[in-house]
Amino acid sequence: MSKNETAYISILKDEMKGFATLRASQGYGDKNKYILHTLDQYLAACGISRKELLPSAIDGWLAFRCDGLSNKTKNCYIAYYAQFAKYLISLGIAAFIPECHKPAQMYVPHVYSEQELNAIFCVADSMAFGQPKSRVQFPMLLRILYCCGLRLGEALALRVFNVDFQMGVLIVDGKGHRERLVPMDGFLTGILKRYCGALCKNSDSFVFENDNGEARTPNWAQSLFYKLLESAGIERSKPFGSARHDICLHSFRHTFTVESFRKQDIAGIDNYHLHPRLSIYLGHKNLLETQKYLHMTDKNSTDILAATKSDAQTIFPKELYSEVLP
Repeated sequence: MSKNETAYISILKDEMKGFATLRASQGYGDKNKYILHTLDQYLAACGISRKELLPSAIDGWLAFRCDGLSNKTKNCYIAYYAQFAKYLISLGIAAFIPECHKPAQMYVPHVYSEQELNAIFCVADSMAFGQPKSRVQFPMLLRILYCCGLRLGEALALRVFNVDFQMGVLIVDGKGHRERLVPMDGFLTGILKRYCGALCKNSDSFVFENDNGEARTPNWAQSLFYKLLESAGIERSKPFGSARHDICLHSFRHTFTVESFRKQDIAGIDNYHLHPRLSIYLGHKNLLETQKYLHMTDKNSTDILAATKSDAQTIFPKELYSEVLP
């Protein structure tokens, strides 16, 4: 035992030592082994004399040790302890394993308003910052992000041979290397065709390529976008309760998804039928991923009020609707 290592003293000292030895034999550095020592000290201080870890003991230890700590730190304690508890169970010793704390949602996605989109594209098309080549590439990138809902990395990785100009389709190598076909609007296809004809050397060229023949980086795109927001008078970060509400390039993907659902809903198409199709279009591995992109907006609220106005007028005060709808 090293000079800096504290001996275990509780009723489970032999099991703790055996667990530590097992972890070391498996090659774990165990930088969090102090967690086990805090449990050992807590059990000894409480005078626990039976070889078992009941919920009351574990909940008391976590409450004592993790008071005032973040959920992330609490989960670190629980995750390390859970390995020890499973080891005890394998030895026939009862051990309670608590659930990890669900992290609080600290990020609120931004959905662009019509006014913000008009300002963004107006500034992008007349931008006076960045290199001359960037001034052409960046507005094209924004249009692909907004009109196709691509991730930034997917758009920057596009090569000319990934674009089927005849069919108006992008061949996207998505997250987890899940390749998918992304249809484009005919107008966007025409713009992209003229763009590639003017800026791209051959079919192997990246659609967004720097002077060295390499793909543009996310940092390139983000830095230009932040300058654009400043020029457009749009704040990058806004308070949203205790959460962070940032405006970034990924917000175009959220806006695309929300607008897609809204337009289909207005057209009378059942969202239960649209949801799987849109999930595939976005390159999600399941429907739950797509569900995270569904956000209530002012437009949605107005749509709902308009759809229920005739029925709701007999239920709710007329003034409630007259303030929103004419």
